[in-house]
Amino acid sequence: MNNKIFLAINAAVLILSGCGAKPEPDPLAEEISSSEFSSDSEAEDYNTDDMLIQSIDSFYSSPISSRYTLKAIDSIEFFDFNADRQDDLVVIADTDNGKRIFPFIYTGKMYMLDPYGNEEDEFFCLGDYPAQEAWDNSMDYTMDDVRTELLGDNADGVYTDYKDAYAQIAKIYNDTCDDVTFELVYVDDDDIPELYVDIDQNQHCSLYTFENDHARLLLDSKGLGWRAEDYFLYFDRSGVIHYPMWDGEDSMLNYFFLIPDAGPLAYTYYSKDVVGYNDNLISDLRNLFFGDPRAFKCITDPNMDKKELEKTIETYEKYEWKKLMGSITYNDLMSQLTQ
Repeated sequence: MNNKIFLAINAAVLILSGCGAKPEPDPLAEEISSSEFSSDSEAEDYNTDDMLIQSIDSFYSSPISSRYTLKAIDSIEFFDFNADRQDDLVVIADTDNGKRIFPFIYTGKMYMLDPYGNEEDEFFCLGDYPAQEAWDNSMDYTMDDVRTELLGDNADGVYTDYKDAYAQIAKIYNDTCDDVTFELVYVDDDDIPELYVDIDQNQHCSLYTFENDHARLLLDSKGLGWRAEDYFLYFDRSGVIHYPMWDGEDSMLNYFFLIPDAGPLAYTYYSKDVVGYNDNLISDLRNLFFGDPRAFKCITDPNMDKKELEKTIETYEKYEWKKLMGSITYNDLMSQLTQ
């Protein structure tokens, strides 16, 4: 079976089963009886006795994980509904609270703050799509109806400019997320803005760009917003995203992500500054006895010239960084996109 389908189905089953706890260091596994599930999807029959994969981090922040208990999967289908030409996943499931629609955005192999990268295809469940009245009123609501709800009149997913694509993306998030705001920002060096999506005050965030008649998901990350300073940062038209964070002890870790020709942001540069480095007296004494405590690394080119690497990172550190954060509502965004 296609690995992407296997992971998606198993992850969907896992989340809809109500597993919201953070996993143990070693992946747990659970066998599900094949009698519990049925599928009329186009994704081929699948063996529900396969061991479920529970180590895909993006699913543990799912807004539905603690609200529903799965009884059966009625159908699943893969199609693009966020304008990026990547097939997303839609699950129709029977839960303890009736039938529900769960759209999962395909995030791909997001290579973010994990220096080892992520080797699995991932999906992020947005939430519970609000089309439940049809079933509550005993109406027959099919996957074709769901597709129409998600795509509207644009069944082929054709987007002539960034405004059309961003309107589609914003519609999906607005319809499925309880607390979502947006922002149009200029991250790369062209005249087309990027769309930033802020879910639950930066608990989850996404960044899209537009090119060649479709959107591209640059960033999809969870877990921000726990502290006031936890934000991705950008500098206008630089093509660079910066994420600074304390290591919990005595150092500031600086991550720099560059926009590649294809795919998501590329984790490119890293530096580590010992606290107090910019204090001249402390720095001078430390350097005198122990040498420069800073560490620099180029992830994409380990053999990069050291002086060139330090110069590049020091240039980035001088940028006047701005926080990536949503400040406008869906209606305000739509007003901007229709101007």
